[in-house]
Amino acid sequence: MDNEAYGFPAEDLLTTPLPNYNSERISLTTLLILSTAFWFYYFPVSSRSKKAPKLSDENDQKEKSRAAKKNSENKSRIIITRFSRFQSTTKHVYRPGKARVRIEERNGHGKEDNEMNGSISLRKQTICVIMFMFTSLLILSKSSSNAFTSRGVFEAPLFTADECQSIVDRSYAAAKRNTEDTNSDELLSQEPAGWQKSRHNQYPTVDLNLVTDPFLQEDRSYIEDLMDRRLTPLLQRIYGVVPASIRANDIFVVRYTADTREKLAKHTDDSDISFNILLSNEFEGGGTRFWDRRKREPFVTIQPNRVGHVLTHASQLAHEGLPVTSGVRHILVGFLSIDRYSPLSPHESSRLSWFASWLSLNFLLVKFKDGFEAAYVRLADSESSHLKSRWTDHKYIRFLFRDIIVTVRMLGDMLCPHKHYSLVASKNEDRYLQRFSTMGKSSYRNRKGPSWFGGQQLHLDFDGKLNGEWKHRRENIESSQQDL
Repeated sequence: MDNEAYGFPAEDLLTTPLPNYNSERISLTTLLILSTAFWFYYFPVSSRSKKAPKLSDENDQKEKSRAAKKNSENKSRIIITRFSRFQSTTKHVYRPGKARVRIEERNGHGKEDNEMNGSISLRKQTICVIMFMFTSLLILSKSSSNAFTSRGVFEAPLFTADECQSIVDRSYAAAKRNTEDTNSDELLSQEPAGWQKSRHNQYPTVDLNLVTDPFLQEDRSYIEDLMDRRLTPLLQRIYGVVPASIRANDIFVVRYTADTREKLAKHTDDSDISFNILLSNEFEGGGTRFWDRRKREPFVTIQPNRVGHVLTHASQLAHEGLPVTSGVRHILVGFLSIDRYSPLSPHESSRLSWFASWLSLNFLLVKFKDGFEAAYVRLADSESSHLKSRWTDHKYIRFLFRDIIVTVRMLGDMLCPHKHYSLVASKNEDRYLQRFSTMGKSSYRNRKGPSWFGGQQLHLDFDGKLNGEWKHRRENIESSQQDL
């Protein structure tokens, strides 16, 4: 992955050194190769027992005489089974209180069956596999995709105050168009008029989606340009992902007030990466609190301080929205999926690194969670749905996925530091934004970039294939199709 694919022009203004993913992944790959060679070649070969020297005929006779004498003295019972075809005799010698000794004679020459043959035992093979898995887990836990980003919260300036106010104004214009184009009692009678109130079932917010609500194409182009210019290189630099792998599954403007929806309970998001951008500051209270599940306590509470700041974090990090006590708080929220292949074009690879995908605990957790939920959706709609059953629908596979989800989440909570990173000092924020404003479009559009609006509100399966669409997308399919 090329860290300069989009360019990051403000590296010298960062207060926290960000990982060099290229060199790190070369080092990790080398360590994994060395670990594999050690546990599956060097260790088995070095610990293999040498073959016992062959006894001479005289010593062979002495050993047989000694065995016969001990057999007579201990009054052992000998069972002799003759195999005429091979002209061999097998003796099983039973000694009181001792393990059975087996002696095989062929053509008059004796040979113990338990003679060392130079191969590694099953016990040592098992040890090798277990130690290889443990060593690999230890190596991967040091990857920045796990140790740095999996439980980290990152804060940086992103938009100017004027740009934020423009997004707020465009949102209220879209809400007004909603009231003119609908007969829905929810949109017309419930305040604020034109804003959605039940789009997210479990954790409903008062919001407007940039695709399925009536934003103009001009509005989307304006926001897309801002995010391409500033958010994309920031996400690429923090998480080590390629721009083509970023797909927004939901982007929406949220409105919090003390009278309507003032807070959001503790939860995790259904995506790989989440971000929220503060669009206004004329309110009291509010903020976001992030929790450490292992300690069962919050590890940081971030109060809003400047319009245009972005908070980004792995979506499986537990967090909650604190109550707004007065005024109106507006934020732009995005749930981002990181795809190895586009769900709408399955043969189109994003060239995402394995270290940022299947070797990342957060990516692994999200994919198994997607597969677990997709299986239940297919089973619940088996009679009316057009979806075909898959191998992941089997009961024991679902149980396995459930256990993997719990295990991976626990490993992430135990191994990955929970920390808040403020990436830019307040005195450098204006210079930081100026660096991005001077970037030409060719510097961030010379390669395939993120899909901000073309692949929203999709349900995916374990392997990243399309499993269905959100209900809100199906109900507003005409407006959605304009950008697909």
